[in-house]
Amino acid sequence: MPLTISIRGPPNADFVLGYPGIDASWPRICGVVEVRSKTGGPFRLKTLELQLYRSEEITVHTARVMKQMRKETYAVGRPVQLHDDSSRNSYLSMSFPFIYTLPFAREMELPSSMHIPKTASTIYSLQAAALEDDIKVTDYVRTFCPITILRYDTISVFSEFRQQQTVVAKSDDSLVDVALTLDRIAFGPGDPVHMVIDIVPNPDLQYKSSKVKIKSIYIDLQEIINFGTVSDGIIPKIKTIQAEKLDMANHISLGNQAHQQDITFTFPVPKRTNREVLQRDEAASPNTLLSSFTQVSALYSVSFILKIGVRFSGCKDVELNHTLTVTPFDSATCQALLYPLNNAIKTTVGATPLQPTPTFIKANDPVAASKLGITMSGQQRSLWIE
Repeated sequence: MPLTISIRGPPNADFVLGYPGIDASWPRICGVVEVRSKTGGPFRLKTLELQLYRSEEITVHTARVMKQMRKETYAVGRPVQLHDDSSRNSYLSMSFPFIYTLPFAREMELPSSMHIPKTASTIYSLQAAALEDDIKVTDYVRTFCPITILRYDTISVFSEFRQQQTVVAKSDDSLVDVALTLDRIAFGPGDPVHMVIDIVPNPDLQYKSSKVKIKSIYIDLQEIINFGTVSDGIIPKIKTIQAEKLDMANHISLGNQAHQQDITFTFPVPKRTNREVLQRDEAASPNTLLSSFTQVSALYSVSFILKIGVRFSGCKDVELNHTLTVTPFDSATCQALLYPLNNAIKTTVGATPLQPTPTFIKANDPVAASKLGITMSGQQRSLWIE
């Protein structure tokens, strides 16, 4: 009897519970696998297994090939055996509530779901594979369900991202030192990025450094995607997503005093077109304002660099780089996530990951029809409506 399998999530909730990237919150996938026969008649089920898969795909132009595509699929975590029975019982319906525990960070790093159009993607899908208990049937019946996974260990409210950091660079002729100070290093869409730039003349070369003038300061926020190709190794793709330039009126003379410049800009929010229907390869993509954020995957990685340049007159120009962590959530969302995240950690203390009890309706059950919501009128079956 041909089988049909469906996977559905908890009512009014997402498939993924807990917070991936935060092991203490017990990240897991919960739902129900339902098995029926296509004709509505009795069937016998031998095995039913769940397995989560991650597919990564990149499209990159290389020196050897104009357009190179690479796709890999990985099994994530251990398979979950929901049913393994040789009793040859016949059923009309089988429902298997399940808990699929995601690997902890110390076991396997799970990158977030991501879809960068025409560039790279990471997509998860949960597969249910069933084998009918029939000697004539040797092929598994499989169904896939898209799963969206987002990591929460990069939200900007964590203390590791809110510590002040400073980088210093000296001009090649040693006349000035330029220091870049950031009060935090994690940002999301629409967040203000505030920095302080200190330009200090070299007191040991006071005669020359006093003649230095500041012409302009420029800022580049760059997205760097490193592709892992087979033929050409690691290939970087660099894209400027925000550029700012501050021209100094009449060129500020540095003299013997340090100059300090405060600069603030807004982390860009890309304009996304309204899409009534998601494409097939976007069905498991996160519904976030940013299509790319800080990520490390098997085939590619995404990082962000804040590049500061100071142009001088009478002195060599200076450039500084600082790596930023970019999260898909803005500051307000990150702050709002703290309360449910802490609650999830408290709730999972002492929890045991036991599989819920399945529900079966046997073919020989005298009240099977009523359990299925069906009533018999003579030889004709109809839905029972209260």
